Amino acid sequence: MNPVNGWLLDVYVDGERAVIWIRTIEGETLRLIDSYRPFLYVEPVDRAAEQELLYMLTEAGCTVEVEAKSTTLGSSARKRLLRVEAPPHLFKGILNGLRRSRFVRGLYDSDLLDVQRYLFTRLKVEPTSRVSVEYHDGRLLSMRKLDDHAELAPPQFRALVVKGINVEGRDMEMDARAAGVEKRFSGSMEAVLTSFAELVADADPDLIVFKRRKDEFKVDGQLLKLGRCSADDAQLRAQGSIAGRVVLGSVFYGFSADEWGTAGLVERTRFSFVPMGLATRWLSNKSIDSRNCFELMSRGYAIPEEGYFEYARSLMSLVERDRGGVTFTPLHGLHENVASLDFDSQYPSLIMKGGLSYEPESDDLFRLIPTVMGPWLSRRLWLKGMKRSLQRGSPERIYCEERISTLKYILVSQYGIAGCASNRFGNMVTFEEINRMSREAIIRAKGIAESHDFTIVYGDVDSLFVRRDGAKREDYETLAATIAAETGLPMSLDNHFRFLSFLPLKSDESTSALKKYFGITTDGEVVARGIELRRSDVPPFIRKFQEELVALILDRSTLGDIYGAGMRDGLRFIESNLKMIGGGDLPVESLAIKRRLKKRLSAYVHNTAQRVAAAQLSGLGREIGDEISFVYVNGDSADPYERVKPLELAENGGYDADRYKMLLLEAAGTIYRGLGTKFDSKGMTLDEFG
Repeated sequence: MNPVNGWLLDVYVDGERAVIWIRTIEGETLRLIDSYRPFLYVEPVDRAAEQELLYMLTEAGCTVEVEAKSTTLGSSARKRLLRVEAPPHLFKGILNGLRRSRFVRGLYDSDLLDVQRYLFTRLKVEPTSRVSVEYHDGRLLSMRKLDDHAELAPPQFRALVVKGINVEGRDMEMDARAAGVEKRFSGSMEAVLTSFAELVADADPDLIVFKRRKDEFKVDGQLLKLGRCSADDAQLRAQGSIAGRVVLGSVFYGFSADEWGTAGLVERTRFSFVPMGLATRWLSNKSIDSRNCFELMSRGYAIPEEGYFEYARSLMSLVERDRGGVTFTPLHGLHENVASLDFDSQYPSLIMKGGLSYEPESDDLFRLIPTVMGPWLSRRLWLKGMKRSLQRGSPERIYCEERISTLKYILVSQYGIAGCASNRFGNMVTFEEINRMSREAIIRAKGIAESHDFTIVYGDVDSLFVRRDGAKREDYETLAATIAAETGLPMSLDNHFRFLSFLPLKSDESTSALKKYFGITTDGEVVARGIELRRSDVPPFIRKFQEELVALILDRSTLGDIYGAGMRDGLRFIESNLKMIGGGDLPVESLAIKRRLKKRLSAYVHNTAQRVAAAQLSGLGREIGDEISFVYVNGDSADPYERVKPLELAENGGYDADRYKMLLLEAAGTIYRGLGTKFDSKGMTLDEFG
């Protein structure tokens, strides 16, 4: 018997075995084997059908036992079911036969993945968890989860990131990063892939990130052996397992690996209760379903196959309840001394407070959504508190922010999928009740603030922007605490703005635009929403310019300073940046526009910029991902293929200066318009101050 401590790196099921990989504290990797047989539960139509099924399934080579299981949310009543274990090579055929059988009323646990069944019912430890393992002769004897709740740094997984792959005929270029070192390979495809395989062997990564649509590497028709163990098939699997290494694919649940980081991936993996390779590929609905299924199975439930229904109700009930959150129209223009107060995780907090769940009202004390959400909501609130004590920019704070962002994404999604048709437990009544409680909470918060002589500047579902002449940070914090006490929902001061501006509509300057503002906090941080610096389809140079412009104008002591020196300094800053663009020396990376490809190239009706850029790459035989970055090189050309180039083909200095000057002036106009001024982009003058 050999004990070892480390992290659960990966798990996959292969036939009648589960293959487990442990990353040890000492930096080694350990491969272990455990037994597994796929199973499902069958509900016969009656006792006679049960006997027929017992006979047929046993004759087919299955192991069959009778068990009592709960099958309906909101009820602890148990049904008599048949637990069927089948040889892996027969499982799919037996399942299809049972779905057609007249003896079967229902099937349970049948649409889960093998790795889910194994993790939920046998291992009962989330991948990436810190563990203590005992094994003998390569076989797992026991695994115990260790408490690493307070650790902000992620597990010591080594990563190799493939940053770019270009293929032209039989030639290839590849950029990769391992252990902080960038490497470029170029030459024949066979030579590059062979060198890449050598890099994998030398760097010995636990995680491999391919930023491309297809993760296949072949030399002379043979798949490269990128795994750690020759005893395992090195072929990439749907869940991203590759013999002791995890391939994370081209996206991290809609976001890049660099944005979320390993710490964020760990939080998502542990919540989802699936291997990392699946956690990166699944959207939140599947991740939440996976955690729901584990929770139910651990409580003696059998999981029904995916489906959707709505409880019947009257038209009047639909009209009365089918409403969203509340938004208070902002007072557009520039405001001084404004605080934004946020309900911390409002929707999850409402769910916890009201005990809201998919189940109809019942005497059963178990409620699925609060049971699943409670620990993760508490963890997010704990992390937010921890973040305040960490130095800005420190590794610990970055890890903390990655974890917080990931959990926010998951917890908010709990609300969003409550009534979703792709949620096997979805209930639209629950979704509508969450919205009703949200409306009630923000309206009550508004009344409390106004009763304490605060002016409501803006309100958006779960946040309230307030101000009062002479109010200090402590006054706003006291108001947040008062609202929290009276509503029963946690609320905190999110930002204390020295100056904050809400934009008017472009079509009607007397009406405020929703969800569009910018400002500077008392700490000198620029905060914005809905404008260019927050949009991923705006070039980095323009985003950086706009953020610096806001800081330059608003980082002043008084309104008079803003509308005097601030405005004039801003104009000079605009002039200098226009000259930089006109000089032709900007790196094309800073001018790249990133857009998603929402459909196949052949499905596009118009030659949009992103479609044209992607087509140029495709024409050269290069891989195209879900996003494309391109640069305007001649925006006025009648030929759409001359207007843009994909970033990979663009050359420094080869960009359309006039087009980027226009984008810069539009970004500048957003800021000046938000300050109540008329910005003449042609003559670079201000007609009047508002």
